[in-house]
Amino acid sequence: MRLFYQIFIIMFVVISLFIIREDLVTVYGEFVTYFKNGNNLTTDLGKSIGIKIKENTEDINKPLNKIDTPGALVVTDKIFNRENSVGGDTLSSVGVIKLTNEIRVFEQGLGYLKVNDKLNKSAQIKVDDMFDQGYFDHISPSGLDVSDLGSKASYEYILMGENLAMGSFQTNEELIKAWMNSEGHRANIINKNYTEIGVAVKYGKYDGHNVWMAVQHFGLPKDACPVVDEVLKNSINFLNEKITEIGQDLIERKERIDNGGLYEGMTTTEQIIKYNSIVNDFNDNLKDIKEKIDKYNEQVKSFNECLANIQ
Repeated sequence: MRLFYQIFIIMFVVISLFIIREDLVTVYGEFVTYFKNGNNLTTDLGKSIGIKIKENTEDINKPLNKIDTPGALVVTDKIFNRENSVGGDTLSSVGVIKLTNEIRVFEQGLGYLKVNDKLNKSAQIKVDDMFDQGYFDHISPSGLDVSDLGSKASYEYILMGENLAMGSFQTNEELIKAWMNSEGHRANIINKNYTEIGVAVKYGKYDGHNVWMAVQHFGLPKDACPVVDEVLKNSINFLNEKITEIGQDLIERKERIDNGGLYEGMTTTEQIIKYNSIVNDFNDNLKDIKEKIDKYNEQVKSFNECLANIQ
């Protein structure tokens, strides 16, 4: 349900941008037609100006992020029934990743997860924080979740998932088996959409017991889908402001021309010549912003088509 909500937000951006495109085509056409008609340069000009660019300022990156965090897995029989917990090198991040990929590739026929240093970092931040603050949960006492950890590690993603486990595990195989026996954790491990992984394991004291804590972070990076150019979006916003300013200037000049008389030392005829020069600049900017919005719309459309294939 949450993924549907995220996709809905993105689709709203696409629709909004296409509305912008249609508005621009209409207004631009009015100006071109109007100024080809001849000499009556001020008739109904106010109806032709008054352009409003309805650029949606919603950040399209943030709504894309989907998080999967099944309930933290506590293997209670291992914590409370084993008197001698084993530390040392019993578990390893390399071993956990190796077994995870063996399950995906050889048992499920899925793609191999590539190790990502940023996901390793976010997983390490998580396991350290759980021991340091004495908690075991997907959300820290300070309210941070896996998305915040991804940000701390500078990991830009479309999808991200987190598996947690705590217990007196004797081997990597034992840890992976515990996760695979839990529906939510298993779903993360065999999720076909993930392409990257990071793992951290740590042995320490929790609630009076010596235990292992393990963290798996899964991800589908942002660049897995076509890039939407934020620089281009900023350029559209800049042109929007410029067009608005020029349009307001033209409205004011039109009123002065209609009233007659000198303005800035110019006769009415000279004011009309100046006015037409500014209109040419206005039309050039309209053409420029139309081309940029068309390009931006195509980028967002491609991104959404990619996103729609992610289940």
